[in-house]
Amino acid sequence: MGHAPSQRELGKMIQDGIGVTASPRNAAQWYGKCAKQGDGECFYLLGKLFQDGNGVAKNITQAAKLYFAGSRVGCGDCENQIGNLYMSGIGVKRDPKTAAVWYKKAVKRGNGRAEYNLAVAYEKGVGVSKNLEEAARLYRLSADRGFFWPKYNLGRLYELGHGVKKSYEDAAYWYSIASNFGYDKAQFSLARLFENGRGVIRNLYIAEDLYARAADQKHEQASIHLKSLKSKLAEYENSLAPPIRVSGIVKRLDQVADVKGLNLGLS
Repeated sequence: MGHAPSQRELGKMIQDGIGVTASPRNAAQWYGKCAKQGDGECFYLLGKLFQDGNGVAKNITQAAKLYFAGSRVGCGDCENQIGNLYMSGIGVKRDPKTAAVWYKKAVKRGNGRAEYNLAVAYEKGVGVSKNLEEAARLYRLSADRGFFWPKYNLGRLYELGHGVKKSYEDAAYWYSIASNFGYDKAQFSLARLFENGRGVIRNLYIAEDLYARAADQKHEQASIHLKSLKSKLAEYENSLAPPIRVSGIVKRLDQVADVKGLNLGLS
């Protein structure tokens, strides 16, 4: 039958085109081989191909069957995906409460995606009673696993003071980390803090750069703010005492510390 972990990794390489021509169809065959040996991750990977219609005919029912099979062998990603199906009503009747049950199962296995999804549910009060403190706790768990979406959401909670003590400094810290992933919402939010000097030293040029980065990703509000800020800067630069312009642009948002490890490198 072969070695399941090796078959799984080979499938990933074939799907991503690492060292070979990318072929989701061939990857599906390898995922199928290791799934037959009870490999939970392969149930998830093959299920995703069926859900997305990637390399195989799109079949939500088959995807769901694979996710449920994976859940029986302890696959947290499968349980999270089942939660997503119930939350969105894809292939099953929409049922946020059942979705939350599946997210909780996956959270118990330390699944970062499920921690994020359950945090969103608690923040919005969908499928569970609204609980901002629990939302913040789960976002932090997911953020600590390296995902950038919860980092942004944590920043938002700190900025608003929802579920945590309000802190612009903490908001700036989490926005800056998410911004380094190129996340437009985080870039926009951090730009606003720099424009207004909240949690960071006010710097319109850093704000301009961040708005521009978000605007390049079609962030509508960033484009509006960028246009307004450029007008302000033009007025400053034409005044009798224009601000000193820092040479260069922001390269990484984690290089020069000012607030709680928030670093903005300029060169």
